[in-house]
Amino acid sequence: MEEIISKELLSDILELPILEIRPNGSSVDIIHYKSVKQPSRWNIYELAHKCKAWAVINNYNFIILIDTIAICHKGVEMYTIYNNLNDDSFIPFDPICEIKACEWIYDKVNK
Repeated sequence: MEEIISKELLSDILELPILEIRPNGSSVDIIHYKSVKQPSRWNIYELAHKCKAWAVINNYNFIILIDTIAICHKGVEMYTIYNNLNDDSFIPFDPICEIKACEWIYDKVNK
């Protein structure tokens, strides 16, 4: 199964060292040092919201349209992800799109 979010990004967002991430339907089970015995369960929408808040703290924002994700840094567009409309994995307004945008931002911030 495809990774929903990287351990590195999630560790940065939650400010906890993440040991494991397990997709669980529309939720994600997160195992970190404080919850080794009982994983924290996060709804995918809550996780996407946390990701977007993290992006704003880092002076980034993004806009998701029907076939595009535009990522801005300090109000200036710096990257656009275009979707092939035949690609069923891209669903506008899907929280996974927000998480993917944050993964791109995380990679740029940590270069």
